[in-house]
Amino acid sequence: MGGVGKTELAIRYSRLHLQSHDYPGGICWLQAREQDIRLQILQFARIDLGLTPPDDFDLSEKIRWCWRNWREGKTLIVLDDVKNYSNIKPYLPQKPSQFKVLITTRLKLDLASSLSLSVLQETDAILLLGQLIGEQKYHVLKAISRMKSWYLSLKKLGIILNCLEEHLASGKNVHYLCQDETRVGLKTLTGKVITASGVKPTVSVKWQRENFWIYGAIEPLTGKHFQQEYPKLNGNYFQQFLDWLSGQLGSDYAILQIDQAPAHVSCAINWPENIIPLLQPPHSPELNPIERLWQFLKKSLHNELFPSLQDLRERIQQLFEQLTFEQIMSISSYNFILEALFYAASY
Repeated sequence: MGGVGKTELAIRYSRLHLQSHDYPGGICWLQAREQDIRLQILQFARIDLGLTPPDDFDLSEKIRWCWRNWREGKTLIVLDDVKNYSNIKPYLPQKPSQFKVLITTRLKLDLASSLSLSVLQETDAILLLGQLIGEQKYHVLKAISRMKSWYLSLKKLGIILNCLEEHLASGKNVHYLCQDETRVGLKTLTGKVITASGVKPTVSVKWQRENFWIYGAIEPLTGKHFQQEYPKLNGNYFQQFLDWLSGQLGSDYAILQIDQAPAHVSCAINWPENIIPLLQPPHSPELNPIERLWQFLKKSLHNELFPSLQDLRERIQQLFEQLTFEQIMSISSYNFILEALFYAASY
């Protein structure tokens, strides 16, 4: 099976014994999947050991000569990702007392001292990663939540939330927030109006283009909301919003669901330690419940005229002040989010 960590395990084993000098004859790493291991063996012998096999030997004889004249001492030979064992077997060293051969493969080979790896359960994988990096378990969970595959599934999302609460200092809460931005401006948002039967509705419209952006985050479970105004949508202002939101959270932590807008995924973003991004799939705004909050707010702005941006700001501030926690919970409580949160609470 691919992707279970065979190569990574071999790398860690090799590095461990390289640091402890357990193989004075050297550690030779060979890429067996796509490259010719014979040429790799010759290159290692010439460059790292200073061996020069006779020119009149054919390739197979040169390989055997290298094994016979190898540096004294126990030696580790690693063949990574072997596809066809019968093709490489003739070129393996014949002195088991000196050479130890480590093979990683997806094949089921009938060899002595074989170790079969299978996929870890989610909880075991998270705990293993936490043990590998000691006290930095938070960064493990941060890496998990950055995974591109959105459907961690309800259970996996619940496990992540549960592990965050378990491994962080006691007394800290973990919030699940949904974040996005929306643009509002002086250009009139038209909507339906009620008139008498047979009367054509008329609405005054402004076409001015001045606008600003609202950066927001909501918590579906409690209805809490956070919002700030910025003149544009870009990475710099998104960074400012993250820093502000981090301060609002205080000592608490938050998993922040975001889309994959360039401003959100820029390498220049310095994520605060208490905010963990969770990327939703591209082109899927329907997965983010804050989109429904923007629709709800803008519906109240339909057919309204604002003389200036300041008047618009005051109207929007009024709308936010009128919002209740119950309204936001009703708008944003998607089943897949609530089920994950309930699972985390009962895990």
